[in-house]
Amino acid sequence: MDVENVWARLTELPSLPPRVGLFAGLAEWLSRGVDPRPQMYDMAPTWQAFKAGLLQPGNPVQYPRLTGWALDVGRGRDVRIIEALEGRFVAEPPVVAVGEFIDDHPAEGLERLARDGEAIIAVGEQGPNAFSNFAGWSGTWHMGVVPAATYMSPRGVGVTP
Repeated sequence: MDVENVWARLTELPSLPPRVGLFAGLAEWLSRGVDPRPQMYDMAPTWQAFKAGLLQPGNPVQYPRLTGWALDVGRGRDVRIIEALEGRFVAEPPVVAVGEFIDDHPAEGLERLARDGEAIIAVGEQGPNAFSNFAGWSGTWHMGVVPAATYMSPRGVGVTP
């Protein structure tokens, strides 16, 4: 199977705002020896149940909180998942997965991330170009909630230095 390191901002989901949502390709995680899927919610059975009429839109899904990792957006266009143990300061935390957007992080997204302290993250084997529609793509995801990495600087504490 041909996999790619795809990252995408999940702005298409009306249910996410005001939460920050990201899609991260699985390839980068696996290349570093980490498989996040066992900690995450598998969307495939939920989508199958919707298609079969067993679930109605609006039924709540509780995404698990991912422990030991944090979302780091402190470097312009880069997005990283880093190892992060709660209550510990690490100058150079190990990187679990990394990607880069073609543009800087939107100010509104950074403000939301700073306010909420967490983001919804979806992980999948393929990016959106492999699917004919958004529903097909999102039905392949594993999802979870990841805390935001925070920086300490002379300006205070926040999601950017």
